[in-house]
Amino acid sequence: MNTVFNPTTNGELHLGHLYMILVNECEAHRSGGKFIIRFDDNQFKWNVVEHVNFSFRPIIVNSMIWLDIKVDKYTSQLETEVDVDKMLYYMNKGPIPVVEMKTNTVQIPHMINPMNHDPYPYVPWITARKVVEDFLDEISLKIRGDDLISEYALYSYFCDLWQLPQPVQWFLPRLFTESGNKLSNVSKTSGNWKLSSFYERGIRPQDLIENLKNYCLKDSKGEWTLDNVEPYPVIPEDFLK
Repeated sequence: MNTVFNPTTNGELHLGHLYMILVNECEAHRSGGKFIIRFDDNQFKWNVVEHVNFSFRPIIVNSMIWLDIKVDKYTSQLETEVDVDKMLYYMNKGPIPVVEMKTNTVQIPHMINPMNHDPYPYVPWITARKVVEDFLDEISLKIRGDDLISEYALYSYFCDLWQLPQPVQWFLPRLFTESGNKLSNVSKTSGNWKLSSFYERGIRPQDLIENLKNYCLKDSKGEWTLDNVEPYPVIPEDFLK
């Protein structure tokens, strides 16, 4: 099964990303499929409204090399924009951003020029693009976090509407860290969980991954398979300190 990991290129990878990457890579290669990294680098709000610096792609690639994780294909949303637009135009008989989608029972409004609407996080035209991107990359398994809950119904709607094969979608619980009696997300903005911080401290990537297994997997000697992932993975605040 082909899997995909979509890092936003506005920051470095952190332990939560590594956890997601390891599960995606394991599930792809144990089934004879491909593990694809598709850089999330064309969102209107970040590019135009917030003027985000998208300079982290080389750093992310270097992190994958340091971790010695096999990536079968690197691609990006910017690189495939033309092909995605062509397919959307063909299937919808017109450009998605300027029309309404209608069926006998469902109408999805506001698929209009995003200049007039906040297009993040889950407006229809963004989900429509994801469906086409996944189709072009032949994604058959999507391992997702909390966005699965918000987007699954609309994603499924577009697959049915355009008669495209729908990938198996699987929820992966977010990685948390414990601080005192509280839990917090492992994210770009909280804690010192960036992969570069482990690299700079001279920690070997195999040691990093093996230690992460102790907190993320039911059987720490097993593989990064979906059925071996802890339902609530939590790493201690002093992880590898």
